[in-house]
Amino acid sequence: MKKDLKISEGEHKFMNVVWDITPCKSKALIEECSKRYAWNKSTTYTQIRRMTEQGLITTKDTNVIPLASREEVRLFDSKYVIENRFGGSLPAFISAFAKTGKLSTDEIAEIKKLINSI
Repeated sequence: MKKDLKISEGEHKFMNVVWDITPCKSKALIEECSKRYAWNKSTTYTQIRRMTEQGLITTKDTNVIPLASREEVRLFDSKYVIENRFGGSLPAFISAFAKTGKLSTDEIAEIKKLINSI
């Protein structure tokens, strides 16, 4: 698997389908992408090719198998955003996110628990 897990929004949508329905055949993947995103067959095949080239999935027979987990991609995404948008400062990221006012009491408690466990 590639260490660079940076993927586009469309590629992320595709990977969400892969993660949600794994194990899956390419035919099931095409049907699910059509249902969720109104993608045609060629769009889904393009995503299969791209994700295979990036080392995020592999295909065996007609099975599509993820090589990167959802958590690995999330971790890469969060590190990328913190490093490139917040100068590597996790406190700056958390401060910016907290200012949106969208944190529930439970989420705040969960964050505090996580910080205390580190």
